[in-house]
Amino acid sequence: MHGHPKINIKGSPFNRRTFLKLFAAGGLAAAGGASYMKFFEPGNFQITRRRLHLPGGPYGGTLLHISDLHASDEVNLGLLRKAVRIIEKIRPVPNAILITGDFITDRLPHPEGLLGELQRLAKIAPCYLTYGNHDGGGWSGFAYRGYPNTDFVDRICTQAGMYPLVNKRTELELPGGRVILAGVGDLWSGSMRPELSLKTFADTLPVLLLSHNPDTKDRLTSWHWDAMLCGHTHGGQCVVPVFGWRPVLPVKDKRFVEGLYNWHGRTLHITRGVGSLLGLRFNCPPELSLLQV
Repeated sequence: MHGHPKINIKGSPFNRRTFLKLFAAGGLAAAGGASYMKFFEPGNFQITRRRLHLPGGPYGGTLLHISDLHASDEVNLGLLRKAVRIIEKIRPVPNAILITGDFITDRLPHPEGLLGELQRLAKIAPCYLTYGNHDGGGWSGFAYRGYPNTDFVDRICTQAGMYPLVNKRTELELPGGRVILAGVGDLWSGSMRPELSLKTFADTLPVLLLSHNPDTKDRLTSWHWDAMLCGHTHGGQCVVPVFGWRPVLPVKDKRFVEGLYNWHGRTLHITRGVGSLLGLRFNCPPELSLLQV
C-alpha cells in the first residue's frame, strides 16, 4: 500500500502530512507568542493620563508615577533606557516623579547602568520614592536570594540624587499649593513604620502616600492619608484576552489591580509598572502614569 494512511475525522480526510503541517504551524504560533511576550510587549510603553483628586485641589500640577523597574538579567538596561528617554520627552515636564519600589529583582552585580538611568530621571524633576519587596529585606533575602536590607538600592538612589521616603514625609510645592508626600516601608519585607510618616488625625494639607503594595491599605486604616500610589501587581503582567483573567496577581485583595479606585473615600492608584518578572508581558503593556492633581 503506497502513500500515507488516511484517517477520516468528521468527514474530512486527515493524514500524517497534514498533521505535521498543523503541528508545525502550532509550534510556530507558540514560538511567535513567546517572542511577542519577551521582545515586543515589554517595550511597548503606554503613557496614561488620569485626574487624581486631592482635598483642596486642584493644585495645577502633574505627577509622574512609575514603579517596578526590576533591573535584572531579564529586564535589561535597554528597556530602562527606553522608558527614561520617553519620560524625557514628556511635556509639560512633571512637577515630580514618584517611584513606588522594586528597582531591582535580585542581586545586581553591575549597578552602573541602573545608576546612570536614575541620574537622568533625577535631572528631569525631583524624584521621591519608596522601596518594594525585591529591593532588600527579609522577604527578598529569603525568597529571591536578594539583599538582606535596602542599603544597596538606597545607596544607588541617593547617589542618583533621589529622595527616599521610607517611613518619612516631606512637603511638595505645586503651582496651586502644597501637599504632603509620605512613604512607608514594604509590607512583605516587614519594614513598614507608619507612625514615622503618618498621623492618626487629619493633616492641614492633603497626604499623598507612596507604598509599594496596595494591600498595605488594610494595615493603614487608622492612619490619615488621602491617596495612595502603588505598584507591585504589574497589572497582572499577563492577561488572558476576552476573559480578562490575570492568573498571577501577588496581592490578597484582587479587586485592585491597575488604575484609579475609590476605597472608602480614599483614592488608590496602581500603575502596571515599567519592568516585569522574567521580562515577560502579554496583553498588559508597561505603563508610565501621568497624574493631574
